[in-house]
Order: sequence, then structure tokens, then C-alpha cells
Amino acid sequence: MRDPVVLTATLPRFLLNGDKGTMSMDLDNVEGAAGDYTISVKTSGPVKVMGNPATTVKLAAKQRTSMALALDASGGAGTAQLDVDIKGPNGLTLARHYALDVKAATQILARRSIRTLAKGESLTLTSDMFADLVQGTGAVSMSVSLSTALDAATILKALDRYPYGCSEQITSRAMPLLYVNDLAAGAHLAMDTAVDQRIKDAIDRLLARQGSNGSFGLWSAGGDDAWLDAYVTDFLTRAREKGFVVPDVLFRNALDRIRNSVVNAEEPEKNGGRDLAYGLYVLARNGTAPVGDLRYLADTKLNNLATPIAKSQLAAALALVGDRGRAERVYAAALESLAPKPVLEFGPGRLRLGATRCRGPGVAGQRRQCIERDDHASRAARRSRAGSHALHLDPGKCLAGAGVARAVEGNAGARCQRQPGQTALYRSYKAADMAGQPIRITTPATRRCRR
Repeated sequence: MRDPVVLTATLPRFLLNGDKGTMSMDLDNVEGAAGDYTISVKTSGPVKVMGNPATTVKLAAKQRTSMALALDASGGAGTAQLDVDIKGPNGLTLARHYALDVKAATQILARRSIRTLAKGESLTLTSDMFADLVQGTGAVSMSVSLSTALDAATILKALDRYPYGCSEQITSRAMPLLYVNDLAAGAHLAMDTAVDQRIKDAIDRLLARQGSNGSFGLWSAGGDDAWLDAYVTDFLTRAREKGFVVPDVLFRNALDRIRNSVVNAEEPEKNGGRDLAYGLYVLARNGTAPVGDLRYLADTKLNNLATPIAKSQLAAALALVGDRGRAERVYAAALESLAPKPVLEFGPGRLRLGATRCRGPGVAGQRRQCIERDDHASRAARRSRAGSHALHLDPGKCLAGAGVARAVEGNAGARCQRQPGQTALYRSYKAADMAGQPIRITTPATRRCRR
């Protein structure tokens, strides 16, 4: 089936604000009568036609002709609408509709303002705040909370603006949308009616990238990234909990993939256990985590989990399977690893630290050195006209490790020893010391040396 007269229009893919372009049209009189045909174009939005928007051409039977109209995109940014009407002999009428995106030619400008509203006070948002922006590009988002530290609306907007669409980014965009209306309801704000469809679209796109073995690829079906599999399955789990449809077969395949990854995962001391902890958490959330593996990690491998997030995920998994005691212990370890490291602060040329460093082969040698030199270290600090507390150095404790080696180098002007292999660092601290500048160095926490 076809029209007696066929119109084919070619438009630019998009225009930037201020661009000029061309709309090309081919008119083919396939079965229409010979005569005059009038083509008129009407525009709305940020694009207008330059010159006469109506053109009359004479077509014989089976004849084809071409024409072009100049377009001007200087009316702002947004989506322009172009309506083409054709009138011909014997009352022939045809209508075609086209859309053309016009984008701003400048970078995005973001402003953030914070205002405290007193009791009974109101805030009115007007279009004046967009006066100096390109027409059609302005948008405003607002967060209302007791604290200004977390601007949820701005964070969601930044996620939406991210230009790429890999599986990780699709998940990162869709995950907070599961809860945005819950937050809005708690704050007595308007609901986002388009959220559900966006979540459904994200689920469909992610499932289209699932391989036959249950894994998810970044850009195509299937992959080999255990963390990504856990991340996407975590989102699908939460979506199911919110009532969104995720086919059972595909969801079970995703869980089976994570279960296989957990079984075949390397020991945490090799890779920090990042993928393992997340996979166990997702399995626990779905009631399928191996309890023995969780307890084994908590009892014997906790210190090998490299990040506080991994420890927190393990703690959450233990809580989900009902092991509250281990969960609290692991969570406490996660909080401890987040605590700030102690800082040594001392003035230039003040402290003599050569006697505080534990030397010798192996830990046993370090312990012997500590036992022998603890008292002498404290006396050395006092002889340098600074109290031992300035070093956080107490009798019975040993300052050992690279952090203290760096602290020693920082006071080279005070006759402190330096270790070989760190000349550049030594010189920088030496320069600061000679310039009379105080030095702050973050070091590992001191550890007690036992006999």
C-alpha cells in the first residue's frame, strides 16, 4: 500500500542552538494526476523556515522532483515540530509530521542555593531564575530536608545527565528511582508519575544483556564480571520487592550465576573479597546464601576483606541469615576501618626519632628491639626538648612501618635517620624542615610489641 504521491524528507539528525540547516524533500508522483502540487511547511518550537515556506511545483505523471528549505535554529533549545502539507489535483491532500531536536551550544551551567525557611514562610519559584539561560534548557530541582549535606534531587539529575548507557550506568540510574517516591511521600512532596515506566525500561534493557549462563555484559549479552552480576541482580531483587515484574527463569539464572561465582571465588587475601562479599549479600537477600561460607569469612578471613563496604556487606548478609552476633562484630570492624588514622604533628628540627624505629629481621627482631629501646626512645624524645606525647609514643608501644619511616625522614634536619630508596620523599621533607614549616604525616596506628 502507498500514497499516489510519495514525499520523502531528509532532516539533520539534530541542530545546535544558532545552527542553520537544510530540509531536503523528494516528491514522487507515482500514481497521481499531472498538475500543480503545493508543498507548505509549518514549524513550531526553536526552528523556523528561512524564505517562503510554501512551494508549488508542476509534476507530470510518474515524474519526480526535489526541493530544499533552509532552517534556522536560533529560537532556543528543545524539540521543533515540522508539519508538511501537500495539496494537488483532484482534491489530493497529504500531511506529514517530523520532529527535530535542537540542543544548546553551550555547556551546562548549574547553580545551587541553600535557604532556610522559617515557620510559616513559603518559597515561590518563578521563571526569572532562567532569564540568563538558553530558552528551553532551564530546569529546577528542589530538595527539602533538615540537612543540606545530601541533595538527593541534584544527585538524581546528575545520574540522568550521564551520557552513556552501559549496564552499570543503567543500574545506577534506576536503583534510586525504586525509592524516590517513598522519599517524596515521607517529605510530603509530589510523586514522580514517570518513575515506574523508567524502572520497567531499565529492567528490560538489563535483561536483554543477560547471557545464557545468567551473567550480564556491559554492552551486550553475557560477561565475566562477578561484581557487575551482583550489582544488577541486587537491583532486580529490589525491583521484585517493589512489585516490578522480573521473569522467574531469568532471575533464577542470575542467582545461579552468583552462586557459582561465590563457590569459585578466590580467597579474600588475593583480591580483597570485594566480589565475594557482594555476591553473598545478594544471595542472603534472596534467602539462598551458604551460611557456612558466611561464618567462615567472619571468623577467619575478616581482616582480608579490603574495604569497609565489603565488611558491611558481609555484616548485612549475616544479619539476613539470622547470625546477629557475628553481624554486629563484623559491622564494628567495618566502622573501625573507617576511623581516621592518627596523625603525627611536630615542628621543624624539634624531635630526634632515631631510637624509636624498630629494626631487625622479621617481627621477632622488631619485638626485641622494642623491648630494649622503649625506655630509651622516650628519653630521646625528652632530650629533644619535646614531650613523648608529641609522637603518640608511650613506653611499651612500638612505632613500626613505612609511616614512621616517612616521619623519620621528615625530621632529617634533627639528625634523624632515613632509610634508603626514598630519596625524593626525604628531600621534600628536608626542604620543609629547613624552611621552618611544620609537617603533618598520616601514619598507621601504633601497635603494641609483646614479648
